[in-house]
Amino acid sequence: MVWRQALQLLCDMRRIRVDADRISCTALLSACVHGGEWMLAFDVLHQIADCRIERDDTLYQTAMTACRGPNGQWEWALQLLRDIRDGRVDGCSKSYTSAIGACEVGGQLDRALQIFHDIGEASVEKDAWTYAVVSSACTRSGRWQQALQCWRELDEGRLEKDAMAYRNAVAAALVRRE
Repeated sequence: MVWRQALQLLCDMRRIRVDADRISCTALLSACVHGGEWMLAFDVLHQIADCRIERDDTLYQTAMTACRGPNGQWEWALQLLRDIRDGRVDGCSKSYTSAIGACEVGGQLDRALQIFHDIGEASVEKDAWTYAVVSSACTRSGRWQQALQCWRELDEGRLEKDAMAYRNAVAAALVRRE
């Protein structure tokens, strides 16, 4: 498994006294994500502080992505988002979007919508990906009106629409017709 190899490489680095850095830790977190090892991802994230590596938005966003797995660990994603909101880490739209995605997978649409609303209050700019993830969550929950509202807001915000945004708008329109 890739995550085991990544963990072994990090241990090898320590053994030969090579300091881990943010890049190597992010790579390990990514391997955990791809291996579905969300709990290991959280352990790694919290141990990073012991290594005197500054935890940043990329590390948090990667760990939150692990929460989108089949077990839907959305509660953990919300805890990481709280750390960002409490000022422990500077957040960006990707962190908020990752938390929204974890809530989507966990069937927590109302929480996803609350996070989407909170982005503006956190002085973080919503990007096209954020709108696409929220729109997808709304469509999957049968709330096509809100999905189409995301499309309109995306258009009003003059953000560039990508393939996912168009796919979600079409899906919402199809749900509407049913």
